[in-house]
Amino acid sequence: MNIPIKALRELSKKYGYDHIICFATKGKMQYVATYGNTIQACDEAAQFGDKMKDGLGWPESLHAAPSRVRSLQKRVKELEAQLESLLTQYAPDLGESSASDRESTLTPSG
Repeated sequence: MNIPIKALRELSKKYGYDHIICFATKGKMQYVATYGNTIQACDEAAQFGDKMKDGLGWPESLHAAPSRVRSLQKRVKELEAQLESLLTQYAPDLGESSASDRESTLTPSG
Protein backbone atom coordinates (compact mmCIF):
# COMPACT_ATOMS: atom_id res chain seq x y z
CA MET A 1 0.00 0.00 0.00
CA ASN A 2 1.34 3.42 -0.96
CA ILE A 3 1.52 6.30 1.49
CA PRO A 4 -1.60 8.41 0.96
CA ILE A 5 -0.79 11.98 -0.09
CA LYS A 6 -3.94 13.04 1.77
CA ALA A 7 -2.25 12.01 5.03
CA LEU A 8 0.79 14.14 4.19
CA ARG A 9 -1.47 17.09 3.32
CA GLU A 10 -3.25 16.75 6.67
CA LEU A 11 0.09 16.62 8.51
CA SER A 12 1.24 19.74 6.65
CA LYS A 13 -1.92 21.65 7.52
CA LYS A 14 -2.02 20.52 11.15
CA TYR A 15 1.58 21.50 11.92
CA GLY A 16 2.13 24.25 9.33
CA TYR A 17 4.86 22.48 7.35
CA ASP A 18 5.71 23.66 3.82
CA HIS A 19 7.33 20.36 2.77
CA ILE A 20 6.70 16.78 3.87
CA ILE A 21 9.01 13.98 2.74
CA CYS A 22 8.05 10.58 4.10
CA PHE A 23 10.06 7.36 3.99
CA ALA A 24 8.41 4.17 5.19
CA THR A 25 9.03 0.44 5.04
CA LYS A 26 6.77 -2.56 5.28
CA GLY A 27 8.69 -5.79 5.28
CA LYS A 28 11.14 -5.53 2.40
CA MET A 29 9.11 -2.86 0.60
CA GLN A 30 10.23 0.77 0.75
CA TYR A 31 8.04 3.80 0.14
CA VAL A 32 8.81 7.47 -0.46
CA ALA A 33 6.05 10.06 -0.65
CA THR A 34 6.30 13.84 -0.79
CA TYR A 35 3.96 16.80 -0.35
CA GLY A 36 4.37 20.54 -0.73
CA ASN A 37 1.81 23.15 0.25
CA THR A 38 2.37 25.13 -2.98
CA ILE A 39 3.30 24.11 -6.51
CA GLN A 40 6.88 25.26 -5.90
CA ALA A 41 7.09 23.47 -2.52
CA CYS A 42 5.58 20.38 -4.13
CA ASP A 43 8.30 20.36 -6.79
CA GLU A 44 11.05 20.97 -4.21
CA ALA A 45 9.79 18.13 -2.00
CA ALA A 46 9.63 15.81 -5.01
CA GLN A 47 13.22 16.69 -5.96
CA PHE A 48 14.36 15.86 -2.43
CA GLY A 49 12.35 12.64 -2.57
CA ASP A 50 14.16 11.73 -5.79
CA LYS A 51 17.50 12.31 -4.04
CA MET A 52 16.37 9.93 -1.29
CA LYS A 53 15.41 7.36 -3.93
CA ASP A 54 18.84 7.73 -5.54
CA GLY A 55 20.50 7.24 -2.16
CA LEU A 56 18.43 4.12 -1.60
CA GLY A 57 19.49 2.74 -4.99
CA TRP A 58 16.09 3.02 -6.66
CA PRO A 59 16.09 3.16 -10.47
CA GLU A 60 15.64 6.61 -12.03
CA SER A 61 12.48 5.34 -13.73
CA LEU A 62 10.79 5.65 -10.31
CA HIS A 63 11.37 9.41 -10.24
CA ALA A 64 8.08 11.13 -10.95
CA ALA A 65 6.95 14.73 -10.95
CA PRO A 66 3.97 15.37 -8.67
CA SER A 67 0.64 15.53 -10.47
CA ARG A 68 0.18 19.21 -9.57
CA VAL A 69 3.54 20.01 -11.16
CA ARG A 70 2.78 17.90 -14.25
CA SER A 71 -0.58 19.65 -14.65
CA LEU A 72 1.06 23.06 -14.40
CA GLN A 73 3.79 22.09 -16.87
CA LYS A 74 1.14 20.84 -19.31
CA ARG A 75 -0.82 24.10 -18.98
CA VAL A 76 2.35 26.17 -19.55
CA LYS A 77 3.03 24.24 -22.77
CA GLU A 78 -0.55 24.83 -23.93
CA LEU A 79 -0.27 28.56 -23.23
CA GLU A 80 3.11 28.76 -24.99
CA ALA A 81 1.57 27.10 -28.05
CA GLN A 82 -1.32 29.56 -28.00
CA LEU A 83 1.09 32.49 -27.70
CA GLU A 84 3.19 31.17 -30.57
CA SER A 85 0.06 30.85 -32.68
CA LEU A 86 -0.99 34.42 -31.88
CA LEU A 87 2.50 35.74 -32.61
CA THR A 88 2.56 33.90 -35.92
CA GLN A 89 -0.86 35.25 -36.79
CA TYR A 90 -0.30 38.89 -35.78
CA ALA A 91 3.48 39.44 -35.83
CA PRO A 92 3.74 39.88 -39.63
CA ASP A 93 1.27 42.76 -39.41
CA LEU A 94 3.22 44.34 -36.56
CA GLY A 95 6.59 43.84 -38.27
CA GLU A 96 5.58 45.93 -41.30
CA SER A 97 4.53 48.98 -39.30
CA SER A 98 6.71 51.44 -37.43
CA ALA A 99 7.09 51.34 -33.65
CA SER A 100 4.72 54.29 -33.21
CA ASP A 101 2.12 52.57 -35.39
CA ARG A 102 2.38 49.43 -33.27
CA GLU A 103 1.96 51.43 -30.10
CA SER A 104 -1.17 53.12 -31.38
CA THR A 105 -2.47 49.80 -32.66
CA LEU A 106 -1.90 48.02 -29.35
CA THR A 107 -3.07 50.73 -26.95
CA PRO A 108 -6.69 51.76 -26.63
CA SER A 109 -7.45 55.09 -28.22
CA GLY A 110 -9.26 57.61 -26.17
